[in-house]
Amino acid sequence: MNTPRVENQRASTSVRSPIIVNQLGPDIRAALVDHWSRPLIIDHPADRAPWMLLPKPTCC
Repeated sequence: MNTPRVENQRASTSVRSPIIVNQLGPDIRAALVDHWSRPLIIDHPADRAPWMLLPKPTCC
């Protein structure tokens, strides 16, 4: 899976954006979206318990 990259403005290297599985709802998602690291946010389905893994994507 390709992860989006964020160019670090203080260094000449690039930094991978974090991947976050959000189990805490839309308010937390809204706060995470604005983070400087531009995380890739995956929303955990509300009908699944937090310890149940998400199905693997068929693409990529």
